[in-house]
Amino acid sequence: MFRSLAFAALILSACTAPPSGGGGGGTPQGPQPVALIGSYTLIELNGRPVPAGVTLDLAGDGSFGGQAPCNRYFGGYSAGSDFSFGFSQIGATRAACPQLALEGAYLSALGTATQFRPGREGDTIAFLDASGTTVASYVRASSPGAHVDISGNWVITAAQVNGVLTPNPGPTSAGVTFTSATREFSANLGCNNASGPYTRNGNSIDFGAIAVTTRQCFAPAPLEGPLLAAFNLVQTIVQTPTGIDLTDAAGQPLIRLTR
Repeated sequence: MFRSLAFAALILSACTAPPSGGGGGGTPQGPQPVALIGSYTLIELNGRPVPAGVTLDLAGDGSFGGQAPCNRYFGGYSAGSDFSFGFSQIGATRAACPQLALEGAYLSALGTATQFRPGREGDTIAFLDASGTTVASYVRASSPGAHVDISGNWVITAAQVNGVLTPNPGPTSAGVTFTSATREFSANLGCNNASGPYTRNGNSIDFGAIAVTTRQCFAPAPLEGPLLAAFNLVQTIVQTPTGIDLTDAAGQPLIRLTR
Protein backbone atom coordinates (compact mmCIF):
# COMPACT_ATOMS: atom_id res chain seq x y z
CA MET A 1 0.00 0.00 0.00
CA PHE A 2 1.35 3.42 -0.90
CA ARG A 3 0.70 6.87 0.48
CA SER A 4 1.53 9.68 -1.91
CA LEU A 5 3.55 12.67 -0.72
CA ALA A 6 2.14 14.58 -3.69
CA PHE A 7 -0.14 13.16 -6.32
CA ALA A 8 1.54 12.94 -9.72
CA ALA A 9 -0.25 14.93 -12.40
CA LEU A 10 1.08 12.69 -15.15
CA ILE A 11 0.34 9.00 -15.69
CA LEU A 12 2.84 6.89 -17.61
CA SER A 13 1.43 5.34 -20.70
CA ALA A 14 2.51 2.88 -23.33
CA CYS A 15 1.67 5.30 -26.12
CA THR A 16 4.22 5.19 -28.89
CA ALA A 17 5.08 7.60 -31.66
CA PRO A 18 5.36 6.47 -35.29
CA PRO A 19 8.25 4.04 -35.91
CA SER A 20 11.65 5.66 -36.04
CA GLY A 21 13.53 5.80 -39.28
CA GLY A 22 16.91 4.51 -38.17
CA GLY A 23 16.80 3.59 -34.50
CA GLY A 24 15.13 0.21 -34.21
CA GLY A 25 15.64 -2.15 -31.31
CA GLY A 26 14.91 -1.63 -27.65
CA THR A 27 15.49 1.10 -25.12
CA PRO A 28 18.22 2.05 -24.39
CA GLN A 29 20.34 1.43 -27.49
CA GLY A 30 23.84 1.19 -25.98
CA PRO A 31 26.83 3.56 -25.88
CA GLN A 32 26.46 6.59 -28.14
CA PRO A 33 28.85 9.29 -29.44
CA VAL A 34 30.05 11.57 -26.63
CA ALA A 35 29.59 14.63 -28.85
CA LEU A 36 25.81 14.10 -28.84
CA ILE A 37 25.41 13.61 -25.10
CA GLY A 38 23.79 16.51 -23.27
CA SER A 39 20.68 18.61 -22.99
CA TYR A 40 19.06 20.58 -25.81
CA THR A 41 16.24 23.10 -26.23
CA LEU A 42 13.98 22.94 -29.30
CA ILE A 43 14.05 26.11 -31.42
CA GLU A 44 12.36 25.02 -34.68
CA LEU A 45 9.89 22.30 -35.63
CA ASN A 46 9.36 21.56 -39.32
CA GLY A 47 11.02 24.85 -40.19
CA ARG A 48 8.92 27.01 -37.84
CA PRO A 49 9.89 28.63 -34.51
CA VAL A 50 8.32 27.06 -31.42
CA PRO A 51 7.54 28.34 -27.89
CA ALA A 52 10.28 27.89 -25.31
CA GLY A 53 10.25 24.95 -22.93
CA VAL A 54 10.58 21.87 -25.15
CA THR A 55 13.73 19.97 -24.20
CA LEU A 56 15.66 16.86 -25.22
CA ASP A 57 18.24 15.03 -23.08
CA LEU A 58 20.48 12.50 -24.88
CA ALA A 59 22.20 10.13 -22.46
CA GLY A 60 25.37 8.15 -23.12
CA ASP A 61 23.61 4.79 -22.80
CA GLY A 62 21.38 5.38 -25.82
CA SER A 63 18.33 6.55 -23.88
CA PHE A 64 16.66 9.93 -24.16
CA GLY A 65 14.04 11.94 -22.34
CA GLY A 66 12.75 15.45 -22.14
CA GLN A 67 9.85 17.81 -21.77
CA ALA A 68 7.43 18.07 -24.68
CA PRO A 69 4.88 20.93 -24.92
CA CYS A 70 2.63 19.09 -22.43
CA ASN A 71 4.17 15.84 -21.23
CA ARG A 72 7.42 14.14 -20.36
CA TYR A 73 8.63 11.81 -23.12
CA PHE A 74 11.33 9.16 -23.33
CA GLY A 75 12.73 6.25 -25.30
CA GLY A 76 15.92 5.11 -27.03
CA TYR A 77 18.06 6.44 -29.83
CA SER A 78 20.87 5.26 -32.08
CA ALA A 79 23.44 7.35 -33.98
CA GLY A 80 25.97 6.26 -36.60
CA SER A 81 29.29 7.65 -37.76
CA ASP A 82 27.63 8.28 -41.15
CA PHE A 83 25.19 10.69 -39.40
CA SER A 84 22.39 8.14 -39.47
CA PHE A 85 20.02 8.50 -36.54
CA GLY A 86 16.78 7.11 -35.18
CA PHE A 87 14.53 7.41 -32.16
CA SER A 88 12.82 4.22 -30.99
CA GLN A 89 10.02 3.30 -28.58
CA ILE A 90 8.99 6.91 -28.03
CA GLY A 91 6.69 6.96 -25.02
CA ALA A 92 5.07 9.83 -23.14
CA THR A 93 2.94 10.65 -20.15
CA ARG A 94 -0.69 11.56 -20.81
CA ALA A 95 -1.60 14.92 -19.34
CA ALA A 96 -3.97 17.20 -21.24
CA CYS A 97 -3.07 20.79 -22.11
CA PRO A 98 -3.81 23.38 -24.82
CA GLN A 99 -0.65 22.45 -26.75
CA LEU A 100 -1.46 18.80 -27.44
CA ALA A 101 -1.60 19.42 -31.20
CA LEU A 102 1.92 20.87 -31.15
CA GLU A 103 3.07 17.96 -29.00
CA GLY A 104 1.64 15.44 -31.46
CA ALA A 105 3.43 17.15 -34.33
CA TYR A 106 6.67 17.18 -32.35
CA LEU A 107 6.61 13.49 -31.42
CA SER A 108 5.61 12.57 -34.98
CA ALA A 109 8.55 14.58 -36.32
CA LEU A 110 10.97 12.73 -34.05
CA GLY A 111 9.57 9.46 -35.35
CA THR A 112 10.58 10.43 -38.91
CA ALA A 113 14.21 11.31 -38.08
CA THR A 114 16.78 9.25 -39.98
CA GLN A 115 19.79 11.62 -39.91
CA PHE A 116 21.39 14.14 -37.57
CA ARG A 117 23.57 17.18 -38.21
CA PRO A 118 25.62 18.67 -35.35
CA GLY A 119 26.59 22.35 -35.41
CA ARG A 120 30.20 23.26 -36.18
CA GLU A 121 30.91 24.11 -32.53
CA GLY A 122 28.67 21.40 -31.12
CA ASP A 123 26.24 24.08 -29.97
CA THR A 124 23.30 22.96 -32.11
CA ILE A 125 21.83 19.78 -33.51
CA ALA A 126 19.26 19.13 -36.23
CA PHE A 127 17.35 15.99 -37.18
CA LEU A 128 16.42 15.28 -40.81
CA ASP A 129 13.95 12.87 -42.36
CA ALA A 130 14.65 10.44 -45.21
CA SER A 131 14.16 13.18 -47.82
CA GLY A 132 16.79 15.40 -46.18
CA THR A 133 14.26 17.87 -44.77
CA THR A 134 15.03 19.24 -41.30
CA VAL A 135 12.23 18.25 -38.93
CA ALA A 136 13.60 19.54 -35.62
CA SER A 137 16.41 21.91 -34.63
CA TYR A 138 17.86 22.44 -31.16
CA VAL A 139 20.38 24.60 -29.34
CA ARG A 140 22.59 22.94 -26.76
CA ALA A 141 21.85 23.71 -23.11
CA SER A 142 24.80 21.82 -21.63
CA SER A 143 28.35 21.37 -22.89
CA PRO A 144 29.51 18.06 -24.45
CA GLY A 145 30.87 15.50 -22.04
CA ALA A 146 29.51 17.35 -18.99
CA HIS A 147 26.48 15.11 -18.66
CA VAL A 148 26.84 12.80 -15.63
CA ASP A 149 25.34 9.37 -16.27
CA ILE A 150 23.25 8.36 -13.23
CA SER A 151 21.41 5.40 -14.75
CA GLY A 152 21.47 2.11 -12.88
CA ASN A 153 21.84 1.04 -9.26
CA TRP A 154 23.54 3.06 -6.51
CA VAL A 155 24.25 2.52 -2.83
CA ILE A 156 23.27 5.41 -0.58
CA THR A 157 26.27 5.85 1.72
CA ALA A 158 25.34 9.13 3.43
CA ALA A 159 22.62 11.75 3.77
CA GLN A 160 22.50 15.21 5.29
CA VAL A 161 21.17 15.17 8.86
CA ASN A 162 20.75 18.54 10.61
CA GLY A 163 23.15 20.15 8.16
CA VAL A 164 25.84 17.46 8.42
CA LEU A 165 26.52 14.77 5.79
CA THR A 166 26.10 11.64 7.92
CA PRO A 167 27.19 8.11 6.87
CA ASN A 168 24.57 5.40 7.05
CA PRO A 169 25.18 3.73 10.43
CA GLY A 170 23.14 0.64 9.52
CA PRO A 171 22.18 -1.99 10.31
CA THR A 172 20.08 -1.74 7.13
CA SER A 173 21.41 -0.68 3.74
CA ALA A 174 19.88 1.93 1.45
CA GLY A 175 20.04 2.39 -2.28
CA VAL A 176 18.49 4.03 -5.32
CA THR A 177 17.97 3.02 -8.96
CA PHE A 178 17.62 5.56 -11.76
CA THR A 179 15.91 4.48 -14.99
CA SER A 180 17.01 7.09 -17.51
CA ALA A 181 14.75 5.80 -20.30
CA THR A 182 11.59 6.71 -18.33
CA ARG A 183 13.10 9.34 -16.02
CA GLU A 184 11.93 7.47 -12.93
CA PHE A 185 13.67 6.37 -9.75
CA SER A 186 13.06 3.84 -6.99
CA ALA A 187 14.79 3.86 -3.63
CA ASN A 188 15.22 1.56 -0.66
CA LEU A 189 15.31 3.91 2.32
CA GLY A 190 16.42 1.23 4.78
CA CYS A 191 12.89 0.24 5.77
CA ASN A 192 10.37 1.64 3.32
CA ASN A 193 10.63 2.15 -0.43
CA ALA A 194 10.17 5.39 -2.35
CA SER A 195 9.55 5.94 -6.06
CA GLY A 196 8.63 8.67 -8.49
CA PRO A 197 9.64 10.69 -11.56
CA TYR A 198 12.57 13.03 -12.04
CA THR A 199 13.51 15.56 -14.69
CA ARG A 200 16.97 16.63 -15.87
CA ASN A 201 18.46 19.60 -17.65
CA GLY A 202 22.16 18.94 -18.02
CA ASN A 203 23.30 18.10 -14.50
CA SER A 204 20.38 19.83 -12.85
CA ILE A 205 17.81 17.39 -11.46
CA ASP A 206 14.38 17.76 -9.92
CA PHE A 207 12.42 14.99 -8.21
CA GLY A 208 8.67 15.02 -8.76
CA ALA A 209 5.88 13.48 -6.71
CA ILE A 210 7.31 10.76 -4.45
CA ALA A 211 5.27 7.78 -3.23
CA VAL A 212 6.42 5.96 -0.09
CA THR A 213 5.39 2.63 1.39
CA THR A 214 4.18 2.52 4.99
CA ARG A 215 5.77 -0.62 6.39
CA GLN A 216 6.61 -0.92 10.07
CA CYS A 217 10.12 -2.33 10.37
CA PHE A 218 11.85 -3.86 13.36
CA ALA A 219 15.36 -2.85 12.26
CA PRO A 220 15.99 0.92 12.57
CA ALA A 221 16.50 2.99 9.41
CA PRO A 222 18.02 6.23 10.72
CA LEU A 223 18.44 7.83 7.27
CA GLU A 224 14.87 7.26 6.09
CA GLY A 225 13.45 10.60 7.23
CA PRO A 226 16.50 12.66 6.20
CA LEU A 227 16.54 10.99 2.77
CA LEU A 228 12.90 11.87 2.09
CA ALA A 229 13.57 15.46 3.11
CA ALA A 230 16.74 15.58 1.02
CA PHE A 231 15.10 14.38 -2.22
CA ASN A 232 12.83 17.43 -2.13
CA LEU A 233 15.83 19.79 -1.90
CA VAL A 234 18.15 18.20 -4.46
CA GLN A 235 18.97 20.41 -7.47
CA THR A 236 22.30 19.28 -8.93
CA ILE A 237 24.28 16.12 -9.74
CA VAL A 238 28.01 16.33 -9.00
CA GLN A 239 30.54 13.68 -10.06
CA THR A 240 32.86 12.54 -7.26
CA PRO A 241 35.89 10.20 -7.25
CA THR A 242 33.73 7.41 -5.80
CA GLY A 243 30.34 8.13 -7.38
CA ILE A 244 27.99 11.11 -7.31
CA ASP A 245 26.63 13.64 -4.84
CA LEU A 246 23.11 15.04 -5.09
CA THR A 247 23.46 18.63 -3.88
CA ASP A 248 21.24 21.58 -2.98
CA ALA A 249 21.17 25.02 -4.60
CA ALA A 250 24.26 26.07 -2.63
CA GLY A 251 26.23 23.00 -3.72
CA GLN A 252 26.05 21.27 -0.34
CA PRO A 253 25.84 17.45 -0.58
CA LEU A 254 22.46 16.11 0.49
CA ILE A 255 22.80 12.47 -0.63
CA ARG A 256 26.02 10.60 -1.42
CA LEU A 257 25.92 7.63 -3.81
CA THR A 258 28.45 4.98 -4.84
CA ARG A 259 28.16 2.02 -7.19
